[in-house]
Amino acid sequence: MLDTNVRTADQATKLYTKMKDTADTPEKLDTFDRMVAYVYSKDTFYAIDGVHHFKNYVFGYYLLNKKPPSTSGFASLAKFCHENGIDMIAMNYKWWSTKYKSAAKTYDVAVAAHTVNSVSTAKKLLSAGISSIVTDHLTPRIK
Repeated sequence: MLDTNVRTADQATKLYTKMKDTADTPEKLDTFDRMVAYVYSKDTFYAIDGVHHFKNYVFGYYLLNKKPPSTSGFASLAKFCHENGIDMIAMNYKWWSTKYKSAAKTYDVAVAAHTVNSVSTAKKLLSAGISSIVTDHLTPRIK
């Protein structure tokens, strides 16, 4: 998982170009096919995809966005993801709304909720339409 936290297209282009240049042979570039690239905006997606097309992307709707999307905003994002081969949207678990389920299904986009460290919360989210849970741990820590 390449969660680089690059915030601008220029930063993304520079970083991913450096990575591609470092993997200077086709054999080494094959390693990229086992990676999942995080993108945080349409611009960073286009920049990264312009340097190298990854087989797998996650749209991290949280680094640049500090509030949940509207229902139509989520549908627009899901459509963008579908049209560009981005399989998953990651968002703060507190932002999940079952109003998003229809668009996620229509555009065949999975949704990951983060960061969930409670088994009961994880179960509720999964039953409410979330596809995946991002967690630090799901079991009580032994002290």
